[in-house]
Parts: sequence; C-alpha cells; structure tokens
Amino acid sequence: MDKTTIRRFSAGYVPRAVSALANRQGADAVLAECARQHRDAMLTVESNLGLAQTVARPIASGGRVLLLGMGASHFANQIAAARMRALGIDAIATPASEALYSPRPYDGPIIVTTQSGGSVEIQKWIANNGTKQVVAGMTLSPEHPFGDVPTFVGEGGPERAFAASRSFSITLAVFSTLLLALGGSVMEDTISPEEPVVEDTVDTLIEWLSSVSAFAVSGRASFEGVAAMTALGLAELGRIPAFSLEGGQMRHGPIEMLSPAVGVLLFRGAGASSKAWQGVIEACGRADAPLLVFDASGERPLPGAKTIRFREGGGMASIYEMLPTQQALMLGLGAVHVADVGTPAFSSKVTRSE
Repeated sequence: MDKTTIRRFSAGYVPRAVSALANRQGADAVLAECARQHRDAMLTVESNLGLAQTVARPIASGGRVLLLGMGASHFANQIAAARMRALGIDAIATPASEALYSPRPYDGPIIVTTQSGGSVEIQKWIANNGTKQVVAGMTLSPEHPFGDVPTFVGEGGPERAFAASRSFSITLAVFSTLLLALGGSVMEDTISPEEPVVEDTVDTLIEWLSSVSAFAVSGRASFEGVAAMTALGLAELGRIPAFSLEGGQMRHGPIEMLSPAVGVLLFRGAGASSKAWQGVIEACGRADAPLLVFDASGERPLPGAKTIRFREGGGMASIYEMLPTQQALMLGLGAVHVADVGTPAFSSKVTRSE
C-alpha cells in the first residue's frame, strides 16, 4: 500500500497521537465517520443534483437567501453564504438562536440546516415561524422537522460520533450542488471525486503544537466558516480554549492575547483576501506565537509560518480538500490534551435544551 493510500481515512489512517491512547472509543467513533465521509459525500452529490436545480430557482429569481443553523451547520452555512455572495446573491448566514431572539425583518427564501435534525433551536424556530418561507431543509436525518418542504438529505444517516466531521463534509457537498445550480464556478465549487488525503506533515505539526494551551483561528471570505469549524473542533475534542474571528476582526484587538502558548491557525484562500494577513503575521512574530497556515492562495507562503499547501482556489473545492488534514489535526491535538478524546464531558451529540 503506497504512502498516499495510507494517509486516507478510508484506508485506516490514524493520527499518531490517537494511536497511543489507551481509551480510543470516542476517537474511533470520529475516525469511523471520517473513513466513510468521502463515499457518502459523493453519493450525496449524485442524489441531490435534481433538487438543487429546484431550490436554486427562487433564490436566483429573488437574488437573496437567509441560511439558519447551529454549530457546525451554521459554519457550513457561512461558507455557502460567502460563495453565494460572490455570485451576486444577498446571502446571510445567521445562527438559529439569534433568529429566535433577535429576528431580522425578512420575507425572502430561507434554507434551514440541521445536520442532526433535532437541534432544539431549529425545532423551536420552526414551531414559532412555521416553514412557509423555508425553500429547503438540509439534514442527515431522515426523521427531520421539515415536513413537506424540499429537503436535502445527506447519505449514510445521522453522524454518531460527538464532534462533527462527516456531517460537515456532507453538508458542504450538498452546498456544492446548490452553488453549481446557481451558476457557481465548476473549478471552484465542484467536489473532486478523488478522495482527499491527510497531508503527510500533520503528525509532526501536532507534535509541534502539543505545548500550546489555546488557539486563535481565523479566515476570510468563504474560509471564515472552516476556521470557525476548526475552533469548534479544538474546543470540543481538546477541551482547550479556541476561538475564531474573521481576519479583520482578529486584527482589531484580540491579537493582544498572542504568546508562545497561543497557537494561531489561518485559513488562506485565493483572491484579494490572500494578501490581508500582514498585521497578523507580524504580531505572531513579535509574540513568538506558533503560526500554521492552511494555504490555498497559490501565492508565496506567509513569512514565519509553517504552511500546508492545498489546491489553489477560494471556494468549496479547496475547502473540501482541506478537511481530512484539518480533522486529523483537531483529533490529534485533542488526543494530546484529553485521554478519552471524542467522549463529551458536558455536551451531547444533539443539543436538545437551550
């Protein structure tokens, strides 16, 4: 078996830090989801192409859409909303909890994303608002709350592991079909049928970041959502402080927290935003904060950073290619800090209370 094949989750890849654990039940559950995520994502694309054309029509005709979700579902919505705005659509991603208690005056089409199908905020929003404006639901659960509303259902059933991995990949795969139906770029938004690999430096990078006690994670444009997803995974799996801010917001004050104990992860896409990191990298240098860049810019690496290169682009294709490496990093760093990584102490897979 060659090196590339070994570094695929579907071929049994396990981060080195995880393989050393005595209690691997939670971690193995995450790995099992990762192992089948690409197969399920490809099946999801195939089964939802027709529905994507149907859902795209009212969004394209009105030129706007509101996307509601919670947790990883919201972060997938953020990625999709940024890509839709690049197509000239007024797309806004809002947490469902915010829509419950601080709703925006809005009478256009709505997409509601709930990977589990059972998040309390989604259930409550639908109970309060009905589904009249919902142009589509998006879920992995056949037992979803959308009734007769057109609903994208990801292949493979609900995710069983605690931290989102496969569910996030499948949600992005669904959004790729919708973006293409809306006139998106075939190069930027088509999910490759070839399974992405875990980059071979990831175990070394996990070891390099093992002494870090907190993380600041940042991205711009469509990469803001994958940055936020990464911070969520680090907090869930490693039980360490991890927060994410859009690149500009990161620069306006929070950068004061940097130190050698604070790791910085940047997600850099192609386009105008690729050059907008000078202040952050200078601050990392002055603070001696370790800096790792997931880089799809196609440009020179940022100075002073360790860099993992991905397919050049600013859209769904590049982000999807990053996911196995991002997942391995989160899980491996979690294993450094938590003996039973992947087993929640205070949460549940589906949040059923506010």
